[in-house]
Amino acid sequence: MSNQISAKEALRLISTGQFSSQMEVTFEGVDGVEALDAVALGEAGVDVPEHLIFYDDSTIVDDEEFDGPWKKIDSDIEEEARYLQIEMKLDPEIRNWINSNRIDVNLLVKKLIEDAYRTAKLVQK
Repeated sequence: MSNQISAKEALRLISTGQFSSQMEVTFEGVDGVEALDAVALGEAGVDVPEHLIFYDDSTIVDDEEFDGPWKKIDSDIEEEARYLQIEMKLDPEIRNWINSNRIDVNLLVKKLIEDAYRTAKLVQK
């Protein structure tokens, strides 16, 4: 017995609560998957190929609770996008050295990257 089912059948089983993670969903012959259906499949653990996902503006329903024009709000999203975040595991001895010497890790990493960049530019010439 095959555990393969079509995306359409998977959506039907998901809506009735009968979908099992042991089922393999195939997308053969599928031209596209509506964005909301892709979300439902994703929540059930099914990876939908990105190139198949689409959304249709005509299916968007106006929100009755929202009435009026859109207003721009101040946001720091653009500011945050300019930052690089790094996570790294450090040896406890190095962490102690950083803490005991009150080293600004952000400044240290920034300077190291800038120096590495400048050095690389000099070597290229």
